[in-house]
Amino acid sequence: DRLRQFGTMMVNSGVKCVVVDDLTMARWEKLVWNVPFNGLSAALDKTVDLIVGDDMLRTRAEQLMKEVQTAARACGSAIEDAILDKMMDYTLKMKPYFTSMHLDRRNGQPMETEAIVGAPLRRGKANGAELPELQVLYSQLKAVEAGPCND
Repeated sequence: DRLRQFGTMMVNSGVKCVVVDDLTMARWEKLVWNVPFNGLSAALDKTVDLIVGDDMLRTRAEQLMKEVQTAARACGSAIEDAILDKMMDYTLKMKPYFTSMHLDRRNGQPMETEAIVGAPLRRGKANGAELPELQVLYSQLKAVEAGPCND
């Protein structure tokens, strides 16, 4: 009740605030978007509109969303298919958008590879989930972090 009161106070003062009943579920739901779009945009140096505008990349993003759903389920959080659909619909309406990981890459800053992709990958695998596309994305991001190949 106190948290909800605080949330109401924040909203009434003009600060956007959402109080959730299940923080773990809210985190997994956030990863449904963050893993594919932060990950692919940083790995491929592309804005979100270019990812959803390319049939192969959009299919890959959808597969990553499903793998996040699989990892969440393996960890005890059941994400409904409607959440995936909602996230994709939302993304299709976006204008060219640089994700935070993409901006980090472009600005030579550390990317959130471990928090956004590595941690959910490890948690899902530790609970028996098979996450091949998530593993590929993680490997790509680690290669980007390692820097250019100097022959």
